[in-house]
Amino acid sequence: MTQNNNDNLPTTAETSKSEQLIGYLFTEPDIKSAAIKAGYAESTASKSIYTMIKQPEFQNRLRQYAIQNDLLSLPQLAKIESKCLKLVEDSPEKYPKFKEIFRQKKQIAGLLAQDAVPAQPTINIRTIEHLQVVVGDAVQKRLANE
Repeated sequence: MTQNNNDNLPTTAETSKSEQLIGYLFTEPDIKSAAIKAGYAESTASKSIYTMIKQPEFQNRLRQYAIQNDLLSLPQLAKIESKCLKLVEDSPEKYPKFKEIFRQKKQIAGLLAQDAVPAQPTINIRTIEHLQVVVGDAVQKRLANE
């Protein structure tokens, strides 16, 4: 399988749709987009692709592709994560479930203030001890008066 020089994607002339899909899964923002770009019909991309990518054989091919193209190295993973974060930042309405992750990453980096922790009611032990003494005294006075 020959590779394009700039993006590690398989060339379309020599590869099957599933091989192209594997390459596009690393560059497209979601599975459906990768499937469409690999040549699958939109209806197929919405349904059967999800079943196909869960199969152990496909998972192994995906893993091998990542290893062969050095996509599992730390710099490459950081590059992929950066692209994903950029997509979420540019279009948060398209990726609502990732909006929270992006916000947390900004907080970790110190670019966004931490969430305010809601005030928790506190119990003052001395106040409870004092209340016990007062109640105990009141009970003893009541018993003494009876």
